[in-house]
Amino acid sequence: MKIDYSKPVVRSFNLNVSKKWYVYYRVFNPMKGIMETFRDYSGLHSIKNVEKRFEIAYLKCAEIHEKLKSGWRPYDLVQSENMLAYSTEKKIYKQYVNENSVEAVASEYLRCVKITDSMRQEFLSKVRGFVAWLKSKRFNDIQFSLIDNKMIVTFFQFLIDDLELSATTVKKYKNTLMALWDFAIGKKYAFVNVVTSIPYCDRVKDEAAKPIRKDDLKRIMEMIMRDPQLELACKLELFCFLRPGNEIRKMKIGMIDFANSVINLPADIVKNTNPKKQRPKTTTIPDHLLFEMIDKFRLDTYPNDYYVFGKCGIPGTEHLGKNTLRTRFRNIRECLKLPHYYKLYSFKHTGISLMIDMNFHPNEIAQQAGWTNTYMLEVYVRHKEKSANLNIRENFKLF
Repeated sequence: MKIDYSKPVVRSFNLNVSKKWYVYYRVFNPMKGIMETFRDYSGLHSIKNVEKRFEIAYLKCAEIHEKLKSGWRPYDLVQSENMLAYSTEKKIYKQYVNENSVEAVASEYLRCVKITDSMRQEFLSKVRGFVAWLKSKRFNDIQFSLIDNKMIVTFFQFLIDDLELSATTVKKYKNTLMALWDFAIGKKYAFVNVVTSIPYCDRVKDEAAKPIRKDDLKRIMEMIMRDPQLELACKLELFCFLRPGNEIRKMKIGMIDFANSVINLPADIVKNTNPKKQRPKTTTIPDHLLFEMIDKFRLDTYPNDYYVFGKCGIPGTEHLGKNTLRTRFRNIRECLKLPHYYKLYSFKHTGISLMIDMNFHPNEIAQQAGWTNTYMLEVYVRHKEKSANLNIRENFKLF
């Protein structure tokens, strides 16, 4: 860890008690971008005995040094509530950041600009990444107006060279920071948008989820059964084609029609490519899954307003966080040493591929997936991996 302060020393003027002694030290002030000098005169000049004054001054040095080591800083900074803090942290205690810092400006952006939940999460993710990089470079709470184009270019070079992010992700960082600077200029926190001359990146990463092979699916399900909540989520993806984001996380008990074997999702949690044409989604629950939902998971015993995926592993009043299920699935995938392109979303792709292989009618598949037409089915078929010829696999050999 880099030290951003000097060790306090006593200025005693050759032990001359007629002079005003003080404790001298320097601390890096990120708001100014410089090492700032501080002098503490308090409690020394009234002591006329040279030995006693020196003893008190020495204790004051030690006290200030300990405070500096613990994170205390002497500069006076106005603070505001940090809107970038994670939800769990904000529930335990409010976090504050220094005025005019990146976090403060970003927090004001979130309070003033109306954006969708998905856009909000994207903004939070990218700004948090930028703030973390600033802190790693000892620019903690640097004043927004002091960030220049050179720093921005260095940050993007870090994203491209060190983190090896794809061109798409780098572009998302650029768009987020450009929007933040445009907002800051309007609020007079900055005078020019420094997010320019970004290094070129053409790296393409195939991060799309792929269907899971049958033998791998069996291994995954055997381990997932140790986590009933994750098991239910994966089966709702696999057989009901629910998406692991809002559709699963925000699904409530009352949305399950146990009598008619369907799940009715309201338009506000269903993913729609056109926000102006939001519509609800109804999907059929196969009999075997409905039996498990009642007999094994006992979902019919919980209040209708409970989220199916509560925070305590059972239905509750609070739903799971955005990445909770993804993280739990990723841990299982890594434990089994399976390919990285198997993602939580792969269960939905797997279910659609299975229906295609079982020769279900295209309209039935579209209905189960919540599509208005069969166009998306053509996309799945086009990207579906070709199956090997079983006769060639088993019989084409020399001996």
